[in-house]
Amino acid sequence: MRRYYIAYGSNLNLLQMAKRCRGARIIGTSYLQDFQLLFKGSGSGYYLTVEKKEGSTVPVVVYSVTKSDEDALDQYEGYPLFYYKETFDLSVKLILGEGEIRVTGFAYLMHEDRKPGLPSRRYMDTCLAGYHDFGFNVGVLWKAVEDSREAMT
Repeated sequence: MRRYYIAYGSNLNLLQMAKRCRGARIIGTSYLQDFQLLFKGSGSGYYLTVEKKEGSTVPVVVYSVTKSDEDALDQYEGYPLFYYKETFDLSVKLILGEGEIRVTGFAYLMHEDRKPGLPSRRYMDTCLAGYHDFGFNVGVLWKAVEDSREAMT
């Protein structure tokens, strides 16, 4: 059985997703309304998460994934200790063909008690490549760096 996975961070990177989730298929793009990107984490590193913020939007890619893809994602995301899963209903602009469809999918959100911080250059480069892969505005990522820096103080 396939499920819809909503990616907003390093898993926008097509090369990374192709290696990690061989059965994943891109459905389309959308936006999480009233959410913002932040870098949070721990001593092991700082990674993207989304948190509620009225008036903000986060670009996302929706994939159709298999059970083994989801298992690989669970391991990569440190589920359920580092990230938990949240369900979203989205209108998705199809990559192939025209039009939109409505889907219910899951995304990984970091536990809110994690501290804000700044990402490694490698992680940021991976996320930037994903934004370029889908033609998203990279200013959203740089704003996440600024917002995370402000949240550190």
